[in-house]
Amino acid sequence: MIYQRKIYKTLEKNIDNKKIIVLTGSRQVGKTTLLKMIEKKVSAKEKTVFLDMDIVSNHDIGEKLESLLDFLALNGYSKSLKKFFIFIDEFQRVPRMSNILKNLYDHYPNIKIFASGSSSLTIKKNIKESLAGRKFI
Repeated sequence: MIYQRKIYKTLEKNIDNKKIIVLTGSRQVGKTTLLKMIEKKVSAKEKTVFLDMDIVSNHDIGEKLESLLDFLALNGYSKSLKKFFIFIDEFQRVPRMSNILKNLYDHYPNIKIFASGSSSLTIKKNIKESLAGRKFI
């Protein structure tokens, strides 16, 4: 059974703002489910892609900006789109992912990013430094 989480409304309200939405929390608390619920809502009107970094073979996609852009293009992204949404689950699995997200935010204004990850102090510190001013946690 899926319960309506209070934070879902907050996530919904932030669909259209530019900031990277970072959903953090302990394991098994519903972060992935929330991401998938938001993706389902958005995909009814916009192009989206979901990238699960728990799948080890996906790590190569998140290691370099070029690799991620190739993946996005294969999944319908184009600079000519008004908006494209990427949902990245467990982004902390790829050490450079925060820097890649920063580059997407800075250079690809039509890409909206939702990401989920562990709430460990190391991850929070990395997010704070690399995504300063670009995120909503």
